[in-house]
Amino acid sequence: MSPLHVVRLYEAIGVEKPMAEIERTLRAYVTGEKPPVVGAHLVTCSDGAEYEVAQVFRREFVRTLLPALHFDDKAPFHTASLGARYEWGSARVAESHFALAKGAEQWKLLAIKINAHVGADALPGHATFGILNRYGKASPCCGALAALLAGDLRPFSEELTEILGTEGVDRLAQLRALPEDHRALFAAITSARLQARRAMLDVQDHEPETPTVTLILPCVSFNRHHHDTEMLLGVYVCDRRGEPHDEYCGLGDRPAQYKLIPGAEGVRVEDPQMRVPRVARNHRRLIRDAWQARRGEAAIPRNSRLEAAVQAARNHDRTNHTAARLALSGLLGVAATVAPVPAALALFGEGALAIHHTSRAHRVLSDAKADPAARRMLQDVHARIEHLAPVEAQNLVELLVEEYGRA
Repeated sequence: MSPLHVVRLYEAIGVEKPMAEIERTLRAYVTGEKPPVVGAHLVTCSDGAEYEVAQVFRREFVRTLLPALHFDDKAPFHTASLGARYEWGSARVAESHFALAKGAEQWKLLAIKINAHVGADALPGHATFGILNRYGKASPCCGALAALLAGDLRPFSEELTEILGTEGVDRLAQLRALPEDHRALFAAITSARLQARRAMLDVQDHEPETPTVTLILPCVSFNRHHHDTEMLLGVYVCDRRGEPHDEYCGLGDRPAQYKLIPGAEGVRVEDPQMRVPRVARNHRRLIRDAWQARRGEAAIPRNSRLEAAVQAARNHDRTNHTAARLALSGLLGVAATVAPVPAALALFGEGALAIHHTSRAHRVLSDAKADPAARRMLQDVHARIEHLAPVEAQNLVELLVEEYGRA
């Protein structure tokens, strides 16, 4: 990484900047790295208030660096959703698209920019953040995050609630305990930070089609009646050009630790270690190691159906793919009824469950009443049995026999 430009990128973390300054700093860094191909993936809220940040990203970064898609047109891979939720698998699709560009066989750089947003109009009778003057009237902004904080139960709120509760941390409670004046801002920061982690998990768990360096930048847009501003929250780096290297520098994910510092030219947000680069965690490995450390203490109830399923799996014909599928189906079915947690954690840790189950796996690991979540994970494996390669089905049978054979 180019020392000068990456330092400038890190210096921007936590500081409200004029719109386009972050894009220009990112552009300077990427240009200094001289990648043969540059790709981009933009994640925004569906709110029309985010039009400006999308246009600035296209003008300041995309038009300068990306390959042309149609004639002279250049475009990022772009997803928009309520609350700027990262869609599992989208980084993988974006990577596969830009892998087709000439020169990508050498290596490419993929920039993933994730923008949550917050209204920042100073309207009488309202908090400092969270309100936008929309068509002459006060409007919650981001509306999705405002609904979440108010206890909304629609599907997008349920997904945001799950994200905010990852690793057993009740960030929603932390946000609701904050002063109203900056609750909406800290909600946007926390959400963008955790959406970026989702993207990083997806990228870490993916084998790119060509060597790739992925930058993931969580940001917050400050929507105002006039020109918007923006804050960079951190930078993830996932380098897959050889020996894997994963790094993060930026704000943490605990809103209770954020400190808001007003200034004449905007606000700053700080927390401990915000500018200290650290190795980005591999959550699949964390789950696997944590489960291996405590599996001996996790008692599996004696059950005749479970014992019979384990015995049948031990004795099945290993040269017969159908027999392996039947053994796996039997083990999963009984495990889901009797003791689903060991199977769910073992299968997730070994990669048999998709990475989007990360939050659920953390909950299963830490919650003694997590059987329903574990069963949901096992349902996904059961639904794929018919599509498993013979060696994969056999490996999963052996993994579950090892888990439940100790009952």
